[in-house]
Amino acid sequence: MRIVLSGVETHNKGAELMLYAILQEIERKFPDAEVFINKSAILQGRGYVVTPLRLHLTSLQFLKRFCIKSKIRGVLRLLHLPIDTFEDYPRVEHVDYLIDGSGFAFSDQWKPTRHTVSYWYNFLKYYHTRKTKIIFLPTCWLN
Repeated sequence: MRIVLSGVETHNKGAELMLYAILQEIERKFPDAEVFINKSAILQGRGYVVTPLRLHLTSLQFLKRFCIKSKIRGVLRLLHLPIDTFEDYPRVEHVDYLIDGSGFAFSDQWKPTRHTVSYWYNFLKYYHTRKTKIIFLPTCWLN
């Protein structure tokens, strides 16, 4: 079982708790699963997250990292040219599930830009065309 986690991180306690809740449920249902998380989500490194699962931190290819850091995407966006080649999500082959734990990011409060929508469209399209099951985890917001 190969699972990609997106929208999880350790930058704040709420997101970190969501990450551990997801990992705990994966441990319970699929104890031999391989879990892939973007390296930028866990800046403290692999040893920071305690789990018996096979956890892999994925990173971008050198060329894509260079293009992101050098702001080439911003220039292409200003010129209204396609930027899909320079998206900043690592792609994992042969994945069974994509689990997104960023439920709050899809709320009306964030007012997504056209670029954000294009980013999510391409990110999800990549996995959808490969018959990956995509799961969005909601976030409860209480007033």
